Amino acid sequence: MNETLAVALQYFAGGGGFGASLIFFRWLANFIAGRVDKRDERLDKNTHELIEMLRQQVSDLLARETITLKRLDAAEEELAKCKELHANERAERLRFERLLQAQGDVANQVQTIVAAERVEAKKG
Repeated sequence: MNETLAVALQYFAGGGGFGASLIFFRWLANFIAGRVDKRDERLDKNTHELIEMLRQQVSDLLARETITLKRLDAAEEELAKCKELHANERAERLRFERLLQAQGDVANQVQTIVAAERVEAKKG
């Protein structure tokens, strides 16, 4: 019986050691998983903060884009007005040039007529 008791104690010690090992490894796995979960929570928090920061930046950029588009529209309207004014000024300048040319042509004709009358007056 002594021998049977020794064998039973050996099996009990081996089983107890194995059980303790299982409990230790389970605890270790839970500890590591808990650490990973905490790390994941920090990463999730940081990712969330990053996403919120990026959303804010996108909102700011969209607001700036709206302002920029309004300014661009105003500048385009001003440019269109300037182009129209320039076209009107150019048309008026061309009209004045034609008037000056016509006035010069009339002055030349008058001088030709006056010169012809003087020649006629000297003859006659």
